[in-house]
Amino acid sequence: KGRGSRLAACTATAVLRDTLAALNQLPRAAVQFRKKLPPRFQPILAQLEGRVRKALNPNEAYSMVPGRDPENGQAPARNQLDIAPG
Repeated sequence: KGRGSRLAACTATAVLRDTLAALNQLPRAAVQFRKKLPPRFQPILAQLEGRVRKALNPNEAYSMVPGRDPENGQAPARNQLDIAPG
């Protein structure tokens, strides 16, 4: 492996690590946010969350990733991912 591919692998590993750490914090942060939200807005938030969740299409979650075709749900092959060094 060349130096560039090792760097890309390290960068991808760091991005994955940081993303997972952030995702692990979301439930706790959501609870704290709801606690601070004035009670009159809590039912509105719950209603909006329901609408948004119903409207989301999981197949489009990564539609902005280069090489992904959201029309047929195809993800790019692993060697097609262009991960720039960070």
